[in-house]
Amino acid sequence: MKSGGGGGTSDGMEGRVNRVEERLDRIIDRLSAVEVSIATLTERVAHLPSKGFIVTAMGSSVAILGGIVLAADRLKDFFN
Repeated sequence: MKSGGGGGTSDGMEGRVNRVEERLDRIIDRLSAVEVSIATLTERVAHLPSKGFIVTAMGSSVAILGGIVLAADRLKDFFN
């Protein structure tokens, strides 16, 4: 390959390499933003209630509401 004066097989290569480098820099910036977003989502998911907590809370709610329904007559007499 010739250097400098042109006429070789690498004509225009410098401009092409520069464009590829610019695009690569933009891709790296985007990947950094994606990494931050994934870390944020991972942290948020870690603070969601677990399945066990949800099942326990729902079971307790059903038990309390069931108890109120079963004792409705007694509660009605108590408050009247």
